[in-house]
Amino acid sequence: MTEEIIGVLTEINSTYINEEDYYSEHDDSIGISYNISHENVELQKIANYIIACSSYAYVFFAAIGLILNAYVITRLIHSALSDYDRFKRGCGFPLAVMSLSDLISILGIVANVSASLMAKSGWIPSPSHTISCKIIMYVLHTMTSFSTWCWLFVSAIRYMAVYHPLWQATRWALGDLALAGILGMSMFLNSWLLFVVNSNYNMCTEIAISKTIDLNRIFHIIELLWSYVLPAALTLFMDIRVIFTKPPGFIEQFKDDKKRKNKFTIFRSRSSSRNQTDSPNNCLCDNVRKTQLNKRSSMKRARCNVWRFLLIVTINQLLNAPDNVFKMMALVGGTGYAGENRSLIIHTIALIGRLMYFSQFCFNAAILTIIIYNHSTRPRKMLTYAEQFKRSMANGYEKSSREYYHISNGKVRSHSGTGLFNVIYAHEKKDSNSLSVKGIKKSTSFSEKTTQSLNKNEICDSENRLIKKSKLQITASVEPVMYC
Repeated sequence: MTEEIIGVLTEINSTYINEEDYYSEHDDSIGISYNISHENVELQKIANYIIACSSYAYVFFAAIGLILNAYVITRLIHSALSDYDRFKRGCGFPLAVMSLSDLISILGIVANVSASLMAKSGWIPSPSHTISCKIIMYVLHTMTSFSTWCWLFVSAIRYMAVYHPLWQATRWALGDLALAGILGMSMFLNSWLLFVVNSNYNMCTEIAISKTIDLNRIFHIIELLWSYVLPAALTLFMDIRVIFTKPPGFIEQFKDDKKRKNKFTIFRSRSSSRNQTDSPNNCLCDNVRKTQLNKRSSMKRARCNVWRFLLIVTINQLLNAPDNVFKMMALVGGTGYAGENRSLIIHTIALIGRLMYFSQFCFNAAILTIIIYNHSTRPRKMLTYAEQFKRSMANGYEKSSREYYHISNGKVRSHSGTGLFNVIYAHEKKDSNSLSVKGIKKSTSFSEKTTQSLNKNEICDSENRLIKKSKLQITASVEPVMYC
């Protein structure tokens, strides 16, 4: 049984490129594909050991990949049901599509192995095996290239959010169209497999489209360029951009922070020269400085997220590199990499490359499991940009109003103590000379509770009304606190 599994798992390799151009003839007597006549017996034993280990690794990666991808899809579905807007606007949808494509690819490989075993045992006829080979090979090639593009698409979303935030915020709906276009292109470029894949010696092989022109080789080159070369080039471009350039918002924020720092340094020096070191203005300067530091740290975290996703995509491309490079060498026309001229060592390297290629499905699922596990499946509701702006402005007005009343109260204490108290308690106490410190504290606490229940427009109107009625002369030290 082990011999049959090794033979079938080796036969899977012949389904990706024309058998005459890439892999040698298959020998059913031993279940291993390579030329025996010119190789050393010791090398053959080593190759047999590597192939046996690879067969068990195939089974292990398939089992782990199925479990992890099913887990990721389940969690993402739960996340979509909890907050569909965030799932749609963020990276949830492309990650779910990628996990689904990886799951289909693994199931396709398992189905191919099972169909080959049943065809060899005589359980299914050759025409049925031919149909299964056509469908499985077409779906497998399409989903594999689509999965690679989905990883790149997720990294591109992170990249655009940091380097082109306005474009990403206004055109996020184009992501669905982009994914649909990528899937359509992958289906179109692999549609030729439905006509050339055939069943031969219980294996999925290819027949030549034309006897004069090697169209099979041309189509394989186009598929390789689409599924590997182009995504690798785009990933390299984004990696170089992240390494050697800073986001435009980061540079603008740095310049703006520098201007504000100089402005509040002058403002604080004026306040200290007037013996107001304990006034709320100094606290306001500290709050502004903390806000600027928080903005910088958030931008750095966003850039680190881009780094992390690009690193994941780079590792994914490296896992694909050995097998795709070997394919390219065979397709370009290297005689030592195809057919009977291929040596045992080259065949072993090709098998290891194929194992690395197969391990990408397990790698993708493991990375997505970590990402999904670290995020809650019931995220907070995403606010629109208008709602976020309104909430931030309301919080700013509330804080500024409290600071204004603190300063106004200080001015009342430092002068005659008549202004703010007369506005609120004018109908109860008309004599301003009899005001007490206890009454002032009471009116101040009442005004603070009142301002907390007002919205931003009411706060602005109430402050202007208080200024007109009390006729307080607000000095220049109070002006930076006013936001109305």
